[in-house]
Amino acid sequence: MATIGQFQNELRNKAKRNLIEHEIGKDLIQRIMSTGGELKLTNGNDSFEFLNISPDLQPELEKRIPIVQQGLQKWQLD
Repeated sequence: MATIGQFQNELRNKAKRNLIEHEIGKDLIQRIMSTGGELKLTNGNDSFEFLNISPDLQPELEKRIPIVQQGLQKWQLD
């Protein structure tokens, strides 16, 4: 059984992931995942990173990252 803290962290991560997917777009997320990339979230702050990004998707992702960061700051999920 999960503790309240674990439940809260899981809920924050789910909200963070949904916000990131919304701002970046499900299409780009699916393309990133299909090429072996992944989204890594960090507990305790608004940080996130994409790992193993295909070079052809990198420019498109980099254009959208500032929008995601603004959204995370606006909603203050942590």
